[in-house]
Amino acid sequence: MSIYHKGDLTTECLTIQTDRIKLTFPKFPKEMILVLKDRFAANNFTDQRMIDSVNNVIDTYVGWDKLPNIANFIQFDKKIKIFTYNEACVFGMSSLKSIDIGLDKPRWALEEDVVKYKIKLWENKKIVTPVKPRTVAEENKTANIYSIAKEIKNNIGPPKPVERGKYTKKEQEERLKQFNKSNWIK
Repeated sequence: MSIYHKGDLTTECLTIQTDRIKLTFPKFPKEMILVLKDRFAANNFTDQRMIDSVNNVIDTYVGWDKLPNIANFIQFDKKIKIFTYNEACVFGMSSLKSIDIGLDKPRWALEEDVVKYKIKLWENKKIVTPVKPRTVAEENKTANIYSIAKEIKNNIGPPKPVERGKYTKKEQEERLKQFNKSNWIK
């Protein structure tokens, strides 16, 4: 993953960096500058990536009395290895940090990359799925079902085991009749 995945390319940065290219390489044709600006935009460069790209070409270009080409600027990128949860488990979590790359799940990267490139850490985000609003009829139906279930639980229920001698024979017969009337078992 590129460390330059967030941000935009502003016209101010584009102007400043192309002026630096003209200053460093005075023989660089104006037409190539126009094409280079277009290629920076087409390749989704951010301000920081463009600055680092121009600095890299200025610092590392070798070629006495030669000009860099557009590819020298465009090919510049800094990438880090990111891991899914399964890959991180295999690699070993001790040297990894969970990072936020804009997905609904975290990814993991080496701790030194996270610190060096100031990558945003993952914060536990609770994923909320939208719930369809219920109608009044649905709410009443649910409330009615809950009240019936509560009544059954509290009032009817299966007969409890009887301790020897606790109920008289008449009371036992009355309880059995009440249970049979409740239609508990159909």
